Amino acid sequence: MRKLFVFLSLFFICSRFYGQIKIDSSAIAFKAKLFTVSEYGIASEQTILKDIEKQELKFLETKYKNFIFMEIPFSQPYRINDTTKTTLIRNCSYYLAFNLVSLRFCRLGGFDNLDIDDFFNDCFLYRESLFYIDDVDIKGVDIICLHDYYKMNNEDRLKIGFKCMNNCDEKTKTILYEK
Repeated sequence: MRKLFVFLSLFFICSRFYGQIKIDSSAIAFKAKLFTVSEYGIASEQTILKDIEKQELKFLETKYKNFIFMEIPFSQPYRINDTTKTTLIRNCSYYLAFNLVSLRFCRLGGFDNLDIDDFFNDCFLYRESLFYIDDVDIKGVDIICLHDYYKMNNEDRLKIGFKCMNNCDEKTKTILYEK
């Protein structure tokens, strides 16, 4: 009986703390933007932080309860130093999902490496409804295409490729600006 009481007490205490976790959307947005700076170049810490903070980020409308979805239009400079920058112009966006339960990101589009399997595994784990017939699941994201890719075996993935969204690395034009 005592063990049961201790277990129930711990369960209620932990569930109470779990429900009280507050997540700052600006911190999520900043971390999401960091995923896109793989080709940034070299500059001072202040310049890099300013460029990251200037990046546009849109929180996407969704019916999913356990995820926050974001679109980051590609708009980062490539810095040679603090005074010279090359602007990489790409007509594409990065797409990320942030899992509110596990507190981790899944890269859904625009990146070289994607976390489509992790995203759908989390959806199934947390019993998230996958498809809403009456409305758009995630504004700007073709969830059915992502699910079709998730269901493919590795051989088909290599043969067919990822057709749901553009890879931002493959869509580059470069313009050099001098201050």
